Amino acid sequence: MIRALTVLFLAISTVCAHAQTVTLRSADHAGFSRLVVDLPSGTQWTFGKSGDPYEFRSGIDDLTFDASNVFVRMTKDRITQVIPMDRGRLQVRIAETYHADVFELRDGQIVIDIKDGDPDPKSEYEVALEPFLTDVVPQPPVASNSAPAADAPTPTPTPTVERSRTGEFDFAGLGRFGRTQISDVTDSVPQPDEPQPEKVTVADVGDLAATKFDRDEFVRQLEQNLIEQIGRASADGLLVPALPDVDKTERIIDEAKGNDAEPDTPVDVDVAQPEVPTETDTHLKIESATDRAQKTAEKPRRNFAVDGSECIATTRLDMATWGLPLDEEFELPRLRAQLIDELDVPRQEGVLDLARYYLFLTYGAEAKSVLRFLPEEDPDLPLLLVLADIFEESYADELGPLLDQQSCDTAASLWSVMATQSLSKGQDYNRAAIIAAFIVLPHHLRRVIGPDLARRFADIGDTQTAAQIKSVFTRTAPLEGTDVLLMEASIAESQSDQERSDELVLEVVENHSHEKPQTLIDFVKAQREKDAPVTVEVADTAETIAVEYRHHDLEEALVEASIVARILTGDIDRALAQLKLAETAKRVSEEGAVDLRKLALAESIDSQSDDVFLKAVFRNIDFMEAHMKDDASLGGVSTRLFDLGFDDAAQRLGNAMPQSQGESATDDHRALVSGDWTELLTSENPSYATLAKAVVAQPSILTETPRAPDLVELETLLTDIKSKRESVLELLSK
Repeated sequence: MIRALTVLFLAISTVCAHAQTVTLRSADHAGFSRLVVDLPSGTQWTFGKSGDPYEFRSGIDDLTFDASNVFVRMTKDRITQVIPMDRGRLQVRIAETYHADVFELRDGQIVIDIKDGDPDPKSEYEVALEPFLTDVVPQPPVASNSAPAADAPTPTPTPTVERSRTGEFDFAGLGRFGRTQISDVTDSVPQPDEPQPEKVTVADVGDLAATKFDRDEFVRQLEQNLIEQIGRASADGLLVPALPDVDKTERIIDEAKGNDAEPDTPVDVDVAQPEVPTETDTHLKIESATDRAQKTAEKPRRNFAVDGSECIATTRLDMATWGLPLDEEFELPRLRAQLIDELDVPRQEGVLDLARYYLFLTYGAEAKSVLRFLPEEDPDLPLLLVLADIFEESYADELGPLLDQQSCDTAASLWSVMATQSLSKGQDYNRAAIIAAFIVLPHHLRRVIGPDLARRFADIGDTQTAAQIKSVFTRTAPLEGTDVLLMEASIAESQSDQERSDELVLEVVENHSHEKPQTLIDFVKAQREKDAPVTVEVADTAETIAVEYRHHDLEEALVEASIVARILTGDIDRALAQLKLAETAKRVSEEGAVDLRKLALAESIDSQSDDVFLKAVFRNIDFMEAHMKDDASLGGVSTRLFDLGFDDAAQRLGNAMPQSQGESATDDHRALVSGDWTELLTSENPSYATLAKAVVAQPSILTETPRAPDLVELETLLTDIKSKRESVLELLSK
C-alpha cells in the first residue's frame, strides 16, 4: 500500500512539474510594439490568423501564459488585447492599420512585433491557421436509411473511450474490448431479436489495461527519475551517502570464515556473532538543515566579523567562476550582447555578469561604469563597487561591506585586507584564510594583487606571511615591475636591511614614478623628515610628474613634493620660483604654500652665504613677519640682521643684540651700510672683516640705500684716514 501511494505521489509530482507558466514581456517602441515569449528550447511554434485576431500556438498543451503585466509598460494603441487560451495558445488583437512580424531571436525566445502600416498580403503571418479542434470527437459513420443492407452486421453497444492527452483514440484497444470495429457499428441500441454481444472478461480488461498503461515501464521510469533526483540532492549536499565501513565489513567476513572453519562441536566459550544490519540501515543517510547547522557549530569557525556582523560568504567572492582565462575564451562579446533585452532595457543579470567579468579581468573603472546601468538595486552592488576600487586604486577609500571582515574565515578576509591601504600591527588578521583564498584565485589575479598583498604584511613586520604570499604568485614564473620592487623594499625594511630598502625605493622613484606617483610623494616626505638631501634628477622627475598629473587627485601632493625636492637640493631660488607659479595657477593650497615658504626660508637663513641670507630675508620679510614671527629660528635671523647692520629689519622680526663683535667694529659696519661717513671717519679701529662682509652683501640691500665703495676703495680710504689721524695725533702730542 505504501509503495502504491509513493508511486501515485511521484506520478502526480511528475505531471505537475511539466506544467509551466510563461510571463509575457512587453514594451512600446518607435514604430512598433513588442511582445516577448520565452519557450523551452526546440519548441515548434506557429503564428497566424485565427479569424480576425492573430493567434500564437506554442505546441505545448499544458503551457499557460501570464498576461497580467502586458499593458504596464505598453499602451493599447497598437495591441488592444492579449488573451491567453487553452492548450498553449495566445490570442493577440490589434487595431486597424497595423500588422504582425514574428521571429525567433534566440532558440526558444519568440518576438512578436506589431508594426505600423498595412500588412503585406504575401506575409506568412496573414495566412489563416487550421482550425484548432479541442472538443470535437470523431463520430462513427452511420449507414444510409434509404438502402438498408439485409446482411448488416449485428450492432453492438458503442463503448465509451477516453481521449488521450494528445486527442487520439486507441482503436486497437477498442477493437479488443468490443470485438467489433467502429466502422462496423450501425446503431448504438441493439435490437431485441439480435444476438447480444459477448461478455467482457477479465482477460479482455487486462488486455485493454496493458494497452493503455504499461505498469512495469511506468514504475521503471519512476525509479529512474527517483535515482536521478537522489543524485542531484547528493551533489547539492542535501543527501549524504552512508558508505559502508570497510574495516567493519572485513571483520564480519573474517569472523564468518573463522566460524565455518571450526569443527561442528560444542565449545565452552561463546562465539561472537557477526553484526547484522537492521532493516532501518540503508545506503542513504538523510541529513536535515538542522543537522548541518549543528555540525557547523561544532567547528571552530569565525562566522562573525570584528564588529559582530556576519561574515560575507565565499560564494559571493568566488572570482574564479566569473570568467574564463583569456587563452581559453574571450567572453566580452557574448556578455555585452546579453547586457540588454529585446526591449532595449538593461538586464539585471546581464549587467551583473558583465561587471563581474570586468573585475575578473581586473578592469575596475569599466566595472563601475557598467554597474551604473543596474535597473534594480542588488545586494552585491556595494561589494562589487569596493572590488572595482581595489583594482583601480589598489585600495578603497570606503570599505563598505568589507569593513571589519579581516578576521573572517571566508574570502572576505582577503579582500578586506586588499581594500585597506595600510594595515595595523595590533589588528587581528586571519592569515590562514587570507592565504587560502589567495591560492585559489586565477593565476592572473594572483600576479596582480600579490605584490600589494605581500607588501602590506611586510610593512607591519610580518615577513613570514609576506614570504608565503610571494612564494605563491612567483611559483610559476618570476615577476617583475614596480609592485615587486616595492614589495622587496618592504620586506627588506622589515628585515632591518634599510640600505637595500632605500636602493629599491630609489630605483622606483627614479625610473617608475609615472606608474607609482604615491611612492615619489612618500619618498620626498621621508627625505624631508630625515633632513636628507635629494638629487637634482629626483627633483626634475618630481617636477615632470607633477605636470603629467594635472587635474588628478594627486596633483596638489605632487606639486608640493616637487617643490620640497627642489628645496632639498639646495636650489632655493628655483624652489621659490616654482612655488610662485603654483600659487598663481592655484595648484597648491594656502596652507601648503605657507608651509613650503617656511621650509625654503629655513634652508636659506641657515646658509653660510650672507648674500643668500639677505636675499631670502628682504624678499620675504613681510611673509616672515606675518607667519614666522613665533618661530624659534627667527631669533637667529634677527640677530644676524643686527650684526649685519640692518637694525630696522631686525626689529621687525624680533628684538636682537649683536653677537660677539666689538662696539667699535659694529659702529663701523653700521656707518658703512647706512652711509653715515662722519661716524665712519671718527672710528679709531675699523674692522676690515666686517666691512668686507658689508661689501659682499651690498647688492642685496634695498635700492634707496646709498652705494658703498668697493673693498679696494674702502681700504685706500681707511689707510688714508689712519695716516691723517696719526699725523694729527703726532702734532697734538708735541
